[in-house]
Amino acid sequence: MNREKIVQIIKEQYIYFDNLSEELKNDFYKIQYIEDKNIFFKELQILLEKFQDPHTKLIRKMEYILPVTLGIIGNKLVVIEVFETNSIIKKGFILKKINHQSISDLLYKMKNIDSESLKLIRILESISMAYNPQNILLTFETERGQTVEKNIKYIEAKSLKLDNCLKQTYFSLMEEHKKRIEQKYKILYYRCPSLLNDAEVNSFMQSLEQQTKLKSIIFDLRNNMGGKIELAIKITEFFINEKVKIYLKDKRKIHEYVLKPRKSVIRGKNVGVLFNNLTCSSLEFIFLRLVSDNKNILRMGTPTCGMNDIASVYELGDGMRMSLTTKKYVNFNGKEMHIKNIKPQVYIDINHRDVTNNDDIQLEKAIYYLKKREKLF
Repeated sequence: MNREKIVQIIKEQYIYFDNLSEELKNDFYKIQYIEDKNIFFKELQILLEKFQDPHTKLIRKMEYILPVTLGIIGNKLVVIEVFETNSIIKKGFILKKINHQSISDLLYKMKNIDSESLKLIRILESISMAYNPQNILLTFETERGQTVEKNIKYIEAKSLKLDNCLKQTYFSLMEEHKKRIEQKYKILYYRCPSLLNDAEVNSFMQSLEQQTKLKSIIFDLRNNMGGKIELAIKITEFFINEKVKIYLKDKRKIHEYVLKPRKSVIRGKNVGVLFNNLTCSSLEFIFLRLVSDNKNILRMGTPTCGMNDIASVYELGDGMRMSLTTKKYVNFNGKEMHIKNIKPQVYIDINHRDVTNNDDIQLEKAIYYLKKREKLF
């Protein structure tokens, strides 16, 4: 894609473009005349970072997986899962710096974003979908206040070497976790897959349809930042009881989507949905919002992050992609929704101490509350 076309897409599709300063707009118009593609992409990345919304960024066209999962606990970025064996990084470590820049300085630079959670999500996404993912130095603080530095080693997700593929290790751990819960509690456990991968979602839905024996299901949406609208709709149609509509607005018009209930063996079962402050976007404003009236579903966890806008991904060529905020969730009349985020019926918080233990305290409590009402089904 040529430079002029990229600048045109930003001008015409970026939903908040009209809110940018005239100086920033002029800078964008200028970069289309940069001939060297490497310099162009570097300048584009710098300008996109000034947008200060969680979605908009430039990313390399490579699938990577981090060797750790970071969560938000008490407005801090905390390691909640580690996939490398013998790693110097442990659960409970607090992220303090990225490439020698303190997290507090990065948060200050995003003062135009009101929500602290959305600021932290922007930082998380800058790590997980970095412009140059091989060159990130993370500095952590241990429980004892010591400093640990690690050059993050990204593993290409497409690599399937048994000895070092973190993605394979991750899914293996999840499968073991699922079996342990089913055997111990006689309850089905599903961790919602990424809504960026059609094959994973289709596989998930097929496995969901094959389960008929057990009365109760836990649907885990924690740390899932949403993804494709179409995939969120597919999953939601398994849980709703009647036809509903949702509305999205871009710079030009309002788009209407109609959701229809699918035949599903899970309808009528005792369903618990577990979510937290990293449950975002389509999983908030499509799935959780639309199933909130279903009496069979018990919402548990902590309030969602409140990310009510949507990104589109553009293929730019030369191994680059651009994620751009192009739509937002609205009411049928195109006005802002009054719902800022989704709140649980049963509030189950998590603290720093819980993370350092091997057990998932939040999940254990969710299972307890779901089993308590199983006799009603």
